Formats: sequence, structure tokens, C-alpha cells
Amino acid sequence: MKNSEGEDDAEKKHAELLALPPHGSEVYLGGISQDTSEDELRHFCESIGEVTEVRIMKGKDSNENKGYAFVTFRTKELASKAIKELNNTELKGKRLKCSTSQAKHKLFIGNIPKNWGEEDIKKVVNKVGPGVISVELLKDPQNSSRNRGFVFIEYHNHACAEYSRQKMSDSKFKLDDNAPTVSWADPKNAESASNSQSLISALTAPTVSSEIMPQPDYGHCTAG
Repeated sequence: MKNSEGEDDAEKKHAELLALPPHGSEVYLGGISQDTSEDELRHFCESIGEVTEVRIMKGKDSNENKGYAFVTFRTKELASKAIKELNNTELKGKRLKCSTSQAKHKLFIGNIPKNWGEEDIKKVVNKVGPGVISVELLKDPQNSSRNRGFVFIEYHNHACAEYSRQKMSDSKFKLDDNAPTVSWADPKNAESASNSQSLISALTAPTVSSEIMPQPDYGHCTAG
């Protein structure tokens, strides 16, 4: 009975995470006045469409806001509209800057068993948490039946990625006998790894195409 209740709780939590807006729905708003409240900012942004969350960043030792905030819209399309229509507008006499928030939604997992394939990884990460969009497991250039010992996982949104990051960071969590290292993916490293994999594939292929294959866009992950 306890297991059943635990599973029900997990399913409920997974559903809540998946119900949150997808990656790309959050925007950065800079230049807000120090006396602007979250309610005022929400009302201002609702001219664009449904707002699900407003977070005005405040100092650790004081309650004063830092002059910027993160606003999450219901959809990516609304966030794109906000960037176009709210950038350089004024609120309470202050000119605002509105841009993409760069919320993190990709994880790097190291120290995985080198004999594992993508399907092995997918089974584990899908069991850990919801919202897995893609798994990029790079193969060993010297032996295609083995991987390079690390993988990049892309999630539906930051909340899904953070949930799985915490679960997999538990000391009891293992991949076979390996204790994996779990961290936010550095977009530069991810792109570099992907580029090097493509270069190795091109150099070892029987014929090298003159076309350059497009690389996956990892975006920038600076602010959570």
C-alpha cells in the first residue's frame, strides 16, 4: 500500500511538472524600478497574454529588488511576443529591457557505463523523472559499440530538469555500479562535443559530404 501511495505521489508530481510552461516561455525583464511590485509587473505583462509566474530578484540581505525580474508566460509564443512588444517600453517611468531568460533545461551526466546505449539511458532517465525530450549519447570514436562515458539530456522545462537533477544527485543513485556525476550542461561544452563527434564521423565515413550538417542548438544557460 505504501509503494502504491508513493507511486501515486510521484505520478502527481510528474504531471505537475509537465503542466508547467515549456522551455522558452520565460523572459528576462531588466530596468524595473525598485518600488515595482510583482503584482504590478504581472498586470503590466498580462497585456501580452497569460502569465504563470513573476519573480522579482531581491538582495540576500535586504528586501530591495535588484532591478530585474523573470516572467513566465503560458507559451513560448507569448514569450516571443513579449520580447518584441515589451522591450524598450516604460513602466513607472523606467525603460525596460525584455529578452530571453536563458533558463537551464539540459543536464550533463558523466561516469556512465561505457557499454550502455541510448536506449539504456532513456529507460533510466524516463523512470527518474518526466519531460525527457532528447538524449545525446556520444560514441567512442575508436569503438562504436562503446560510448564516451557521458551524455546530454534535454528536458521539457527547467522544473523537469531540476527534479531529475536532484534525484540523480542522490548518493544512492547508481548506473549499474557507477556513481554518475550530474550537473547542468554547459552549452559550449555540449556544442563542442557534438561538433567533434560530427567531425569524427565525417573523417571516418567512406565518403565525406560537402554539406555541413546543422548542429543542435543548445542555447545559452546562464541564469536559472
